[in-house]
Amino acid sequence: MRSRSQLSHAFLLVACALVGVWAPLAHAAQPRVLVLEQSGAPKGFLVALQIQLSGLAQPERHIVAPAASAAEAIERASQLVRDQGALAAVWVDRGPAEGGGPVVAYVVGDRQGRALIEVVRVPGDRGPELERTTALKIRELVAAMLRGQAARAEAGQLLQTEGRPPTAAGPSGAEEQLPVAAQPSAAQSSAALPNEQPDEPPPTAPGWTAFASAGIRLGSQPDLGLGRWGFGLGAGPVLDLRQFRLAVALGFDAFPSIEVERAGNSARFWEWTVGAALHAQMQSGPLWLGARAGPQLVGLEAHGTTRADTPGNAAPTSWALSLGLDAEVPLTRFVSLLAGMQLQALARHLHLDVNDDELVDLGRVRARVGLELTARF
Repeated sequence: MRSRSQLSHAFLLVACALVGVWAPLAHAAQPRVLVLEQSGAPKGFLVALQIQLSGLAQPERHIVAPAASAAEAIERASQLVRDQGALAAVWVDRGPAEGGGPVVAYVVGDRQGRALIEVVRVPGDRGPELERTTALKIRELVAAMLRGQAARAEAGQLLQTEGRPPTAAGPSGAEEQLPVAAQPSAAQSSAALPNEQPDEPPPTAPGWTAFASAGIRLGSQPDLGLGRWGFGLGAGPVLDLRQFRLAVALGFDAFPSIEVERAGNSARFWEWTVGAALHAQMQSGPLWLGARAGPQLVGLEAHGTTRADTPGNAAPTSWALSLGLDAEVPLTRFVSLLAGMQLQALARHLHLDVNDDELVDLGRVRARVGLELTARF
């Protein structure tokens, strides 16, 4: 029993260590986008960028002093991009708080000693929705810059293969340059400059996706407390409705065998659960907060021996209702970490008796906690 407990603790430590090491490495491999903000600025825009650039680039906050003019701010941002080796620097000019007008987002990159500047006019009232819209616009521009880098790298490899020296030309032979624009006048009503082309549908557009998950479980049981380790698998379709997700989650949980003994009678058993649940999630900052409910079928597979060495087998089952709450945090664009807790209510009392001596009692209401990695497609 002690060795099994030690093995369970070692498994948990290894799983946590893998997540702790893998997540920073995944972020480190992404290009950085410097988010230039003044001291004391609210972090709503940074959080919105972290969500929209997930899997594409890594936002990194930098505190800067106010600039005397837009030209000075652009020059300072371009120098900072060169010094930091970043993909771009972004900031937002919100104008007077009482004005209620549009905000202007600046994206400044650097390639071969010259600044690449894009200015986007975003209309809308101040608040979380404006932060999200601005972050979506910046995602489109960052994706365009990454595509330009990939095209230049491919063109350079092609020229080297043909024996010609690489140039600064893009794939069409003309030097690629993001549009340079001054701050638009109030007469302009478009949400972006005329030559801005979105690279792809916004990641929050409604549509069907799917998920698959795997992780560890910790379950309660009378006489054993919160002491049973197991594993769980899940998968199912997801309807993504911008900041709300609705999924049908199919799952399988298993708790490895354990041996109990009382008054010379012994039994070894393991437990399994299959079920389905309706899982609803709502986005709150970088987190997805969720609730789920659904039916389950719970079963035992047991082998018992009496004090007279008489063997016996049993496989009782019971329907159950599961209710749970969880929180999910994205690690990359496609992978996230989900932690949750569930209450499981069995329709009938599951227990194992040997010679009228009760050895195993599953109870009627039990707790489950879990930690799992979730992949979304």
